[in-house]
Amino acid sequence: MIDEVEKLVGNHEIPCPRLVRPLVHNGSFFILPCFWRMTLFHRQLSQDLVDTLLSSPFWPQIVADKRLHPEIRRDKVTVYYSGCAIMRELKLQQGQLSCSVSLRHVPFAATGSGQVQMTLNPERGLEFDLTPVAIPLGLGTEDVLAAYKMAAQVTPEKKMLGAVLNHRANEGVVVDQEIAFAGGERSDDRIDLCYFDSDLRKLAFVEIKRVDDKRLMSCGGDPPEVLTQLQNYTHRFENERPNILEAFRKTIELKRKLNLDARVCRIPTDEPKELLMRPILAIGGCTEKIVQEILNADTHWKPLLDGLPQVAAGLHLFGNSGFTLGLRPGSQTKVWGTD
Repeated sequence: MIDEVEKLVGNHEIPCPRLVRPLVHNGSFFILPCFWRMTLFHRQLSQDLVDTLLSSPFWPQIVADKRLHPEIRRDKVTVYYSGCAIMRELKLQQGQLSCSVSLRHVPFAATGSGQVQMTLNPERGLEFDLTPVAIPLGLGTEDVLAAYKMAAQVTPEKKMLGAVLNHRANEGVVVDQEIAFAGGERSDDRIDLCYFDSDLRKLAFVEIKRVDDKRLMSCGGDPPEVLTQLQNYTHRFENERPNILEAFRKTIELKRKLNLDARVCRIPTDEPKELLMRPILAIGGCTEKIVQEILNADTHWKPLLDGLPQVAAGLHLFGNSGFTLGLRPGSQTKVWGTD
């Protein structure tokens, strides 16, 4: 029976976001583990792609801009700004470098008034006097990159992520962001960032939420949704620890090859060797009053604080300007375990 399943599955990926996956074959019903012959993370780039990026005229500008974060994916690179993918899937297609950009993030050439005039055509209705012209990324000059940043539709939660990524104290330790697990169909199939904790000498994952996120609250007597989300991450870490460590060692190696050394300059060349086995929860947008309410487990925060020690390594509370990555007890940080 298992042999037949192996023949069906082989070494192909199973894009299953859950811990088990049903399979029906010849009238028989099987439950396959989510991680059957599957690696959650693929971090690889061909040497041709590396060479092409290094020789591309726009790449030095991407590297020089500290607020842009190129992240390694499987045979492609995506460039993020505050959690928004402004250059998605830089890859080679038939020997040509290409990428995609969401229309929502494409800037248009500005007119003197900042407005576009339309005039009525009797047959076709209102038409542009001058058709708006999209600005291509071109050579990635400073003014063009600034236009793309302004056009990026950064959500309030992404602003929290951006504040952490761009915090000066975190330079050189962030390994990746917007990390998708197998499948990636649901929002809880991806975690916001991972970094190398130099005190623990471990790779650590961080889930960032805004203080007004309803998933932090109990609903109808049920535990807060974020607790299940964090528990699911822990299950994934337990099942895929060696693959996760290998994937992110490869990520660091590839970033250095792409002249992104400054992004990982505080991570030793042979690290990470260990993984923090529970994620860290960070809650942004907190006032001093809310910080105290959360730490004291007041009123509606009690279900969250009661459940977090079982599913999270720690808790960071911060305002709008980010925080220093690192799991150390403090006035706005709780630590429950560093295993």
